[in-house]
Amino acid sequence: MQFGLLGPLEVLSDGVPVVLGGTKQRATLGSLLLQANRVVPTSELLGSLWDGDGAPATARKILQNAVWALRGLLTAGGTRVNTAELITKAPGYMLKVDPARVDLFVFRQRVADGRAALAAQAPEAAAVLLREALDLWRGPVLADLVEAGVAWPELTAAEKARLDAMEDFFEAELACGRHHTVLGRLEAMVEGQPHRERSSGQLMLALYRCGRQADALNLYDRVRAALGEGLGLEPGRGLRMLQRAILQHDPSLLTPGAPGPVPHTPPLAVAPASPGGAGSGAAGRPMVGPTSGPVPGLGVPAAYVDTPADIPAYRPSRGPASGPGTPPGHPDAPDTGAAAPERMTVSALLLCARPVGWRTASPGSADSAFEGLGSMIREEVERCGGTFVTNIGSVALALFGIHDPRGAAERAVRAALAVRTRCGADGGAAVTAAVTSGPALVRLPGGDGAGGADGAPPTVAGTLLDDGRALLARVPDGRVWLCGTTRHDISGALHLRRAAGRPDAWEVLGVRGEPGAPRAYARLAAVGEHDHELDLVAGLLEWSRLRGLSHLVTVLGEPGSGKTRFLGDFERRALEAARAPVRIVTAYPPDDDDPGPLALPALVLAECCDILPGDSIDTAHDKLNAALRRQTADADERHRLHQRLLPLLSPVGAALRRPDVGDVLDAWREFTVAAARVQPLVVAVDDMHLAGDELLGCVESLADTGADDAAALLVVVTARPDLLRRHPCWAGSMRRAVTITLTPPAGARPEPSVAEPSVAGRGAPCEGRIAV
Repeated sequence: MQFGLLGPLEVLSDGVPVVLGGTKQRATLGSLLLQANRVVPTSELLGSLWDGDGAPATARKILQNAVWALRGLLTAGGTRVNTAELITKAPGYMLKVDPARVDLFVFRQRVADGRAALAAQAPEAAAVLLREALDLWRGPVLADLVEAGVAWPELTAAEKARLDAMEDFFEAELACGRHHTVLGRLEAMVEGQPHRERSSGQLMLALYRCGRQADALNLYDRVRAALGEGLGLEPGRGLRMLQRAILQHDPSLLTPGAPGPVPHTPPLAVAPASPGGAGSGAAGRPMVGPTSGPVPGLGVPAAYVDTPADIPAYRPSRGPASGPGTPPGHPDAPDTGAAAPERMTVSALLLCARPVGWRTASPGSADSAFEGLGSMIREEVERCGGTFVTNIGSVALALFGIHDPRGAAERAVRAALAVRTRCGADGGAAVTAAVTSGPALVRLPGGDGAGGADGAPPTVAGTLLDDGRALLARVPDGRVWLCGTTRHDISGALHLRRAAGRPDAWEVLGVRGEPGAPRAYARLAAVGEHDHELDLVAGLLEWSRLRGLSHLVTVLGEPGSGKTRFLGDFERRALEAARAPVRIVTAYPPDDDDPGPLALPALVLAECCDILPGDSIDTAHDKLNAALRRQTADADERHRLHQRLLPLLSPVGAALRRPDVGDVLDAWREFTVAAARVQPLVVAVDDMHLAGDELLGCVESLADTGADDAAALLVVVTARPDLLRRHPCWAGSMRRAVTITLTPPAGARPEPSVAEPSVAGRGAPCEGRIAV
């Protein structure tokens, strides 16, 4: 077996993931692995599983059950030679395992070897070892447990060790002359860790070697400000010496043999030793030029270590005039008015705004309306600290994070929301927006990156814009969607929900703390009429997650009672309050033709396997196989389910009719229950009364699992009372079922009636009205 801690907890047996059970069992294994081959006291394990006084009276019994289950899991992986052994040893337990089988210990060993090579002046070997060590990381340490609320000091220590190893790797790469290669990663690290002086110094050195002296010195100013404002400290002597060396174009800052700016400043001469004079350093020693090697990690000449500490702060300027022989790219080369493109991390806002009635308006009126919208968009973008790039027709592009990366993604989203609000206030335009974040090539006008004298906008290129354009094409009117990277950056500041039918996109519902922000859709009325019912369903979700039990919630209501809004409000509340990752799949009735009886199962399958609409059939098969491997280690069982689920991956699956549909639905139910064992799952279906009998029976049985299944599955369906007239025994025989009846709020107008197919009996042909 192989054990993975550097990311979500993972156990592999012959390369196949092992199902680890619930949170407490996974947390027990994670705690024992962090202290492998050591006795962990029972009291310490209990403290890891429950904070403070939160442990229940049965805590020791729960721990014993988790240990018992882990022993069975470990011995099932093969002989003891190939697996770990969990033994009882006073005063607790010890997990005996070969350190070479735990990625955290492999990481530590490779880092130690890399540092030894670095100390032995072998940077190439050190870079290889350190790169291998960092490649072991799949995400934050025990990321799945952290999402569940675990906060152990060992996790913080491991994350700091990762940052230290990254700095060692950057030092080795810089020593090999690969400053261009590590520039982007260094910028990302300094942005995320502004108080780490070592990486800041490495980035200053890399920028200088790339011919960007001004950027290097500006970075020093930012680090100094961050240290002063956040900690009340001044930069250390090493960073101050590096600033001085950059100001003087010290030759030792350049890697021997590597291309870089050619220093034209002559070496510093030995100043006469006059006690207390201007040319003396500490204790009256003369200040000498750079005659020694650089300080490890910063590249600062060792001779500067004894210089006075009161180095004047750098102030950006054009610098001294350069001679005609100054090579291009040198910090003192003449400014040609155009900067080289830089690869930087930005957030791109693509916004489509169309005036109401523009197609039927006269060309002059339409053009004036578009011009007014463009001016308004530019105003909101600049108010939120962004840079307006261009607009082509009804689509505008703006960048955030060029000059100030802090909160770029959130500022981009706020700008989109502000434009939507202003357009909706007077009803003058329909707005859709998409925000994507990531690296892109940005060329700033003017050599100093501050913008040209003519106010020319920057130019940008990269796949980031293609992703944004593709995302914008799928956004419905009035919505703002985000890519997954953007969502990760701002999820704490905004109300979000997964975009309907789009596992790769998220919809913005509003800004936290703003009145009326939590709205699932702009067309829906204000929430709050059914808070008590929402609390009940949210409590059932938490109970289902903690107990590993399934539940069926049926929400009944006449037209106008707010059933559809109830689902949206519940999804938002569940995502906000979830203490552990929860997968929510919501299906709404279609607005067009009957999509077939397998549309709902196909949607749930795609969500559970992370299959995207643009994936090829081969990619969909691979993702389905990966999901099945997470569910079971039995190869025959995986093959059986894969073959039975194939119709849900193909467009022809929607055309299947009896008896094939029944077999596919049985396989889908089996897969969905197994998926809920791996991760808590919510399947929410709107207007269930429109479904056919076969699909109704399958959805009803979906939540009728035994206590031994350990499936944290919550099924929530909304329907009109017609459902009970068709199926008087709906959910009547289930042990864990709840029915809620909604009444229309006071003053609400009834929904318009929709002509539906007549229902002649239990086999009425209205199946398939549940859609993606």
